[in-house]
Amino acid sequence: GLITLRRLLKTFKFKVTPVGWISVDTNYGDEWVLFWADEEITDPDGLIDSHYAHEGFKIKGGKIITVNQYYRPKLNLYYYYKKPCQLAGFFIIII
Repeated sequence: GLITLRRLLKTFKFKVTPVGWISVDTNYGDEWVLFWADEEITDPDGLIDSHYAHEGFKIKGGKIITVNQYYRPKLNLYYYYKKPCQLAGFFIIII
């Protein structure tokens, strides 16, 4: 359950580097905080997942009531360099 999930998450390292954020009030009276960041998650074996994140937090009465999260993986050039079969596709993309 929740206790098991918390124990598991404690074995990971999280690094969040904020890039920017803004507060937005809509014509419908909604308040949102939009947040962009570079995020890096390291698992217990030392494997790193690195991605760009965009998150939206809907605020009501000073509390977060909704969270939307979007992620885009970063391209790890070292990973593609070490795997020649994927390197050809990479060069096709950037040319």
